[in-house]
Amino acid sequence: MIRSLSVSLVALALAAPAATAQITATLETGYDDNPFRLSDQFDRREGGFLDTELRFEHGFANGFGLDARIGHLAAQSADGNRTDYALTVGYENETTLFGKPAELEFHVRGAGLDRSFVSRNTGEIGQFGGSDIADRFDQSSMEFRARADITLSEAWTLRLQGDGRSRSYEDYTALGLSNLDYDQVFAHARLRYWPDRITDAQIGVSLGHRVFDDRRGRALDTGFLSGTDVEFSYLNIDASWKYVFRPDHDIRLAYSFDLREDNVTGYYDTSLHRTRLRYRYMPEWGNRFSAEIEYRDFTFDNIPAALIVNDEENVAPNDGLRLTLSYDRRLMRSEDREIWLDLSLTHDDFSSPNDAFNYDRTVARVGIVVEFG
Repeated sequence: MIRSLSVSLVALALAAPAATAQITATLETGYDDNPFRLSDQFDRREGGFLDTELRFEHGFANGFGLDARIGHLAAQSADGNRTDYALTVGYENETTLFGKPAELEFHVRGAGLDRSFVSRNTGEIGQFGGSDIADRFDQSSMEFRARADITLSEAWTLRLQGDGRSRSYEDYTALGLSNLDYDQVFAHARLRYWPDRITDAQIGVSLGHRVFDDRRGRALDTGFLSGTDVEFSYLNIDASWKYVFRPDHDIRLAYSFDLREDNVTGYYDTSLHRTRLRYRYMPEWGNRFSAEIEYRDFTFDNIPAALIVNDEENVAPNDGLRLTLSYDRRLMRSEDREIWLDLSLTHDDFSSPNDAFNYDRTVARVGIVVEFG
């Protein structure tokens, strides 16, 4: 159904008169001292990388648009190579809802990811029962989204959004591993208060449900439970506040809480708290510096940490900090071309009751972004 709708939207978009088109080419190089977030007890596979992306965006006079991108990361360690792609067909239109001005947006997206699975419990390419499962998390997906931004007044905006996803992973059920394929739907609501260029406050809530295709639930102590089909329910609450304290300086504080519950034993029940503080300096358009600190606390709600054996998702409870410094500078601008310089430095420091999930990581990047059109 979604695939047929995607093909139909592509045909409608291509039949419409063109409005705008843009091609963006990104080339980044850098050094990653721990690309798989491994603990010090393993070979961390540190080394240089080259990250490239090509993106094509095309808008049409009737509101339809295309967005196609493909990216490839070539790492010094071949295990770190990654390829991802996405094709989005969208439609935007201005209308009136509940007597208020509104902007509507719909899109369908197909995406895929190809990468190697390196286990954080062993530091090696994933194995199960003596068989290689390097493609365990290779995936393809189809997504849809419908969004309405409703202008309630000069200061207040309400966003209502619904989205869904169908994702397929490599199938290793013949080896005894669960099928990770799933379908999910989410509903979101977000209220924004933006009375002037000084203050921007937002609060949002999301509810979601994910149904797996033939995936077993798990006992709280150990082992999968035959005859069960696991489903997840999600709740997300987030809030943010941005304040421009000088014409070219601003700060942003954000907090989010994510709750996940499964329908079998509660083994997969988790909580995630995230707090972020960002400072940004923009002395002029095309010249931007930012510094951000983020604290994250991820827990399994119903299981003592020592009993968590979760090779299915390769995750464990953890908490820690991420520090990010970034600088973007526009080097050139003409009627049909822009060239940007991007620099960033990120450092992670996370701890976990599971020693295999204690890690630190530093990534340095320098890149050139060229926009045509």
